[in-house]
Amino acid sequence: MIKEACLSLPVNEDHIDETYKAEAILFGLGFTAEDMDKDPAELSGGYQIRLNLTKVLVSEPNLLLLDEPRLSRHHLGPLAHPVPARLEERAHHHHP
Repeated sequence: MIKEACLSLPVNEDHIDETYKAEAILFGLGFTAEDMDKDPAELSGGYQIRLNLTKVLVSEPNLLLLDEPRLSRHHLGPLAHPVPARLEERAHHHHP
């Protein structure tokens, strides 16, 4: 699974291994060390979504729009720190 998560890492011209970035995101989204060697096809649907989110996040996007009204900073943990609180409050206000 870790290989799958690293597919979206930006090309590093210095050839430095940046697998740790994908690992940090995967661990932050609830994966365990044992999960790292699993075949992605073995994952539940929810964990496949988390794997895909990891692939997006390691690509270092400038902007990320998530269409999940129940997703909050609590769910994303440290990944959501750049999200202003007012945007989260607005989302909860429109999607009770």
